[in-house]
Amino acid sequence: MSLGCCRFAPGLPPRATASRSGNNDKPLAFHTAIELALKNSATTGLAQADLQRARATVSQSRDVFLPQMVLGSGLGFSYGFPLSLEGAAPSVFNVNFQGALLNAAQRDYIRAAKSEVASTTAQNADRRNDVMMETALAYLQLDLLDSSVSVQREQQQAAAKFQDIVNQRVQAGLDSQVETTRAKLAVAKTRLDIARTGAAADELRLRLSQLTGLPVSAIRTSTETIPALPPVPQDQDLGER
Repeated sequence: MSLGCCRFAPGLPPRATASRSGNNDKPLAFHTAIELALKNSATTGLAQADLQRARATVSQSRDVFLPQMVLGSGLGFSYGFPLSLEGAAPSVFNVNFQGALLNAAQRDYIRAAKSEVASTTAQNADRRNDVMMETALAYLQLDLLDSSVSVQREQQQAAAKFQDIVNQRVQAGLDSQVETTRAKLAVAKTRLDIARTGAAADELRLRLSQLTGLPVSAIRTSTETIPALPPVPQDQDLGER
């Protein structure tokens, strides 16, 4: 009997690969980024693992008070009078139940394990809030940087046009070479600003990729999906509140 084989993309099932590659042209919504971060971030995975470990400790501590049933048999070939374990008479089939009835120390262990579950649950809530806060801040900062890059590119184009005008005036003898140097410095400054903004945006895009589990190429913000801040009343003293 022969079996056929199929080739898939390494590391991802074929459906997941197709869906991710198809969604690269669609911006990542704000609420979608937070939902993916809560589901796929390493902090969330560690929090779930700690909670499962704490619950398993409670179950293990309770198992001491549960009766344990042992089944056995003394059947076997032998010469002379057959002997069994612990000096008991030989038997065809044995059923033994064993469990703790009173154990104060074990009950304290159970209480301590339950307290650990409660504390782990509270810590997981804080971790969840931290993941949401980090994802939201990274998304907002990335959106601002992308908008800044657009403005800086327009400034670069304006600086390049100004440099051309200055070069023409210098060739016509209306300005000195100092003005040409100043125009070149203005163009170089806009290029430096774009490079710095792009580097900061790449760092935030990489961090969002680590939080959401999406590839870096799929991280593109959408300003329309960012919720607006609630209005702040001006007639109330927020300092006292």
